[in-house]
Amino acid sequence: GGGEGESEIEEQLVDPTDEKQVLRLQLAKAQREIRRLEVRLDDALHPKGLFFEEGVLTNVPISKLGGWTEYFCRPYGYPISSEDVDGDEELGTLVLMGARLKNSSTLAIAAIGRRSAVLPEDRFTKEPRLENGVYFYRYFYSIGFSDTAHITLNDCDVAEPDNGNKVSWFIDTGR
Repeated sequence: GGGEGESEIEEQLVDPTDEKQVLRLQLAKAQREIRRLEVRLDDALHPKGLFFEEGVLTNVPISKLGGWTEYFCRPYGYPISSEDVDGDEELGTLVLMGARLKNSSTLAIAAIGRRSAVLPEDRFTKEPRLENGVYFYRYFYSIGFSDTAHITLNDCDVAEPDNGNKVSWFIDTGR
């Protein structure tokens, strides 16, 4: 239900002099339009066939990452530059950031978010950005994510060192 024909029938049944009926009809139309736009937004943000899950992910088989293109993959100790991280906006509006153990076919930890939240142009705020159930940060020489907002940024996140649902990398430090 709730199609265009139903809307026309509702309009014919409403007394235009009854403000409550008119407002209820307008509300019903607005709710249908919101549902339609939510579906369009979901389709735009989550293209068909693209692996997409919420929150900090652990033990994700790389074979499940349908629809993603690997952009950057280096050993954890490899020096990372801003250019390595930023990539090319033509790669897409979503970013999957993660880490795996050497020679593993599984991401030990990963998170997905909109490029604008994961790789913001503003690198001068210590406040993490909540995106898709994950707290992402990028601050001067560090980038990473966590399942909690409890992040302490020095060169990288040093809060809760035993929390297995966070990861942090140095950027532009040569280490």
